Amino acid sequence: MGFCTPDQHEAFLDSAPEFEDMLRQGGITLIKYWLDISLEEQTERMEARRLDPLKSKKISSIAKHALAKFDDYTEARNLMLQRTSTSFAPWTIARERTASGQQGYQSSKTFSPDLTIPARMQV
Repeated sequence: MGFCTPDQHEAFLDSAPEFEDMLRQGGITLIKYWLDISLEEQTERMEARRLDPLKSKKISSIAKHALAKFDDYTEARNLMLQRTSTSFAPWTIARERTASGQQGYQSSKTFSPDLTIPARMQV
């Protein structure tokens, strides 16, 4: 995706849990949330930003191309969740409530490092 080299990405995935453990050993409690948004919701958000002059400034150069790379970003996200969720600093995944039209977020669930993530919306 061009944000870093493969070696830099691998170094991050290896070092993030080690860094978080150092923070924990120093008395810091880490709470990590991942807001999961479906492709449909992200598409709707981008369209609303495109049409609303007040929201149009929210469209970054990256956001313009992100929808086309949604599957790649999902794959990278899954790898990151698997490699950086630990017993002392697990990821909590929150999913926006869009299907029912309700405001707010569905109840979150803690990601388990041994959990296999089969598809984006099944997290």
